[in-house]
Amino acid sequence: KRAMNLYPYQELFFTTLQYETLKPVFGGERIPISELPKNVNILLLTGIASPQQMIVDLQPVSKNITPVTFGDHHQFTAADIERVCQTFDSMPSPKMIITTEKDATRLTHTGDIPDDVKKNIYALPIRIKFMQDGEEEFNNKIISYVRKNSRNSILAKRKDDHKS
Repeated sequence: KRAMNLYPYQELFFTTLQYETLKPVFGGERIPISELPKNVNILLLTGIASPQQMIVDLQPVSKNITPVTFGDHHQFTAADIERVCQTFDSMPSPKMIITTEKDATRLTHTGDIPDDVKKNIYALPIRIKFMQDGEEEFNNKIISYVRKNSRNSILAKRKDDHKS
């Protein structure tokens, strides 16, 4: 905090990501990461700006991670799905596909995913965890700010909104 030389009205909160239980994208049972077989082969399917941290974070779970990456906000095409399926089919068992929640949402709107592949696709939910017990203080500051400034908010409806 000292190195950032904050102004008196500024505050700094530290957070980290915490992974939660794997959630099947197309139905099935949730799986705690800790319960994955040590020899599981993971196809990591991402359309995010920087998938490297996910790869690093999953390495304690599996030494066999095959990343299939796309650019941030990628809309999956039939060719992309074919590439994923071919890669997945070439992997030895036990195997699974892990993706982000954001990409899982895009996959549910993509056709042409075979059922045998669908049953192996899991989203890895993340949760923001405040460090140094800062969550309550952060939430209170946000709530306080909104309460004090809601009448000036551009989101607040004004009496003359109907006029041009």
